[in-house]
Amino acid sequence: MNEPRQIKNPIFSLYAFHLRNDADEGWQKEAKNAQLIWENLRNKAGTSLGIAELKDFQIADKNLQLTTENLLGKTRRFSKEQADRELHGSLAAKRIQDAYSANLTLYYQDTTIPASELHQFNPHNCLSGESLGVSLGVTWLLYAVPAVYDDYRQLADDCVLGLTANKITPADIYVNESELFGSPMYEYDNRASDPTQRYHIIIWLQRQPETFDLLTAEFDFYLENLLLYRHKILFPYFRAQKWYARGQELAGDLDKELANFSQNPVKDLKELKNLLVGVRDKGFEYNKCLRYLQECENTVKINRYNYKLALAEIRKRQVEGDNPQWLTSFLDLCDNKYIGQIQGDLNYLRAGQNLFQNAIDTIRGMVEIEQVEVEKHGQQQEKKRDTELNITIATVGGAIGLGGIVATSYALIKPEDPLLMPWHKDATTIHPFTKSVLSSVIPLVLVGIYLFRRWRKNRDGKNTQNTKKD
Repeated sequence: MNEPRQIKNPIFSLYAFHLRNDADEGWQKEAKNAQLIWENLRNKAGTSLGIAELKDFQIADKNLQLTTENLLGKTRRFSKEQADRELHGSLAAKRIQDAYSANLTLYYQDTTIPASELHQFNPHNCLSGESLGVSLGVTWLLYAVPAVYDDYRQLADDCVLGLTANKITPADIYVNESELFGSPMYEYDNRASDPTQRYHIIIWLQRQPETFDLLTAEFDFYLENLLLYRHKILFPYFRAQKWYARGQELAGDLDKELANFSQNPVKDLKELKNLLVGVRDKGFEYNKCLRYLQECENTVKINRYNYKLALAEIRKRQVEGDNPQWLTSFLDLCDNKYIGQIQGDLNYLRAGQNLFQNAIDTIRGMVEIEQVEVEKHGQQQEKKRDTELNITIATVGGAIGLGGIVATSYALIKPEDPLLMPWHKDATTIHPFTKSVLSSVIPLVLVGIYLFRRWRKNRDGKNTQNTKKD
């Protein structure tokens, strides 16, 4: 059985990044969960590590508005006695641009431990992205001196197993080997799309004593910024995948609706309007997906540029023979995968944008046609009602007028001049009452005949139109 591999004076650094701003809340407005990184460092990391200084640190409200400054005022340092060794550490809290950065460092001085015991830096996996819940993700950097200078790669694998308490198989997430300041670096990355599920681990094993002397505060400044830009590239790429998937889902829903519409044409105006509203709303959301995808592409490009600047500063400090591949290869990955994929997704969704607009224009045209037909039918019905109303008014008016005529003319009937029927033996002339009634009724009858003919003409005209339509 092989003896556990040993390392000396291990230094473990957590670089955790979390978005402080949220564009949905407004320009440069604080995200609702902006303080989550500090809460979890206290409640989860502080409790699991059993470090009092980590469990009770507080950041003043006025300091939360600072940028590129230590939000704690100064780096907080602490130490903790363990069974057979003393754990030392420090915490620096910063706001860099629109993000918070936490740099927690834990180390042993003048101490040799098995690589399998490195989980003491990360008990219960309390420093993982999942545990801290940080939006941008975390990077772990372990710097150590090998107790035996033989198989560096195997020792790096053992360190990964120790940090993760054997939860991750190093061979499954190994990326590449690099060299910086004369000592080898091994990169491990599980490439999870969700930043909170991502493990990005760098094992840096000292081969040259001069390496440690080059780990200056200035170097750490550029390294921290470079890692932040790395995570600010990965995060919008993750978001872009979600927006692209949502755009595809909306396009698929529209295809189904249009297929159903072509098989079962809608004629009712209300149904057409409901369909138009549904397609319009999906079109608005589809355009939002396009806009957010464009924002993701711009964000990736901006942070790629910033990453390149930080990398240039680090490369100025490298020594002869260095090959920081894990730092430089990320730029190629950014160009060939992240930017290229987002651009491809954008082009695909832009092609579907016309589908929504054409569907909206087509349905809107049908709504307008149907609206005209409804209004035309309404005008015909109104015209018919007006005619019928006129006839009714004329009829009632005629009846009322006739009653008035009869009542007025009734006074012409007198005892000395009674109203006699034409066939009466004493009837020799037309009675004045009869003359009065006839002279008033005949005009009413003529008006009634005119109105009846007009109504009949309108009715016959409508029936003829219906016959032509059939």
